[in-house]
Amino acid sequence: MNRLRAVLALSVVAAVCIALPATGATPNPLKVAKKALKIGKQADKRARVARRTANRALKTGRAADARAGRALGILAGPVPSAVNATRAQSAGVADSLQGMKILRFNTRVAPSVATTPQSAARAAAQRVALIAEGPLTIYGKCFVTTTTPGNPLVSAEIFIETSVGGVVYSADDGSTSNGFLNPGDPETDSGLLGVGSAAGVGNPGTLNISDASAGAFYAIAPGLSIEGQLIAATKVGSPPAGDGVFGPGDACIFAGTANAG
Repeated sequence: MNRLRAVLALSVVAAVCIALPATGATPNPLKVAKKALKIGKQADKRARVARRTANRALKTGRAADARAGRALGILAGPVPSAVNATRAQSAGVADSLQGMKILRFNTRVAPSVATTPQSAARAAAQRVALIAEGPLTIYGKCFVTTTTPGNPLVSAEIFIETSVGGVVYSADDGSTSNGFLNPGDPETDSGLLGVGSAAGVGNPGTLNISDASAGAFYAIAPGLSIEGQLIAATKVGSPPAGDGVFGPGDACIFAGTANAG
């Protein structure tokens, strides 16, 4: 209770008591005033206690709200160490991608030579450039072997060569195994992939494509590595299924993709 209000109430009571004459049935005005003042003081004290209690509760509530907010922030956001780890990982991936080159090729060619035996046809066939990166070159050859008259064999073969020594590689058709690929090595020692299609009596033509599981290759040279997937496909004559992607006549297709860095 406000002190000013208590004083005003006491003043009113005193004035009334003075204006009215005292009788045997009327309470003593002074006692009434003292009692009113006492009640006013008690009410004021209770009000102050209630106000202090409310302020403490409000302060406690605000502190609890702040703690809850911090807890929610921790739960909603990643742990600082995780953030740092993610940033470091992203930076590492970006650095590795920045120095990496993606190479793709898809080439259709007709056989450049038809002769026998197969070794002679391979040696005389024209090179088809597929990938040239640093000291490494990957190329294909498309040729026909006529060992048996009327039974031509169209071959598509892919090779790797290097201009520096000490290269290692692995593929379906060969690998350096316990040695190295060096400049001038024969094609018989540097094959990556090959496929062929033959036609004969009663067989107007066939088409073939290399097995997907056989196309993987890896090569490492000083300061360079290449890995990827190769595809070779051949068609001879006029297959019953038609010419399709090969087009008319005997043909080879070389395709693939590689990452170099």
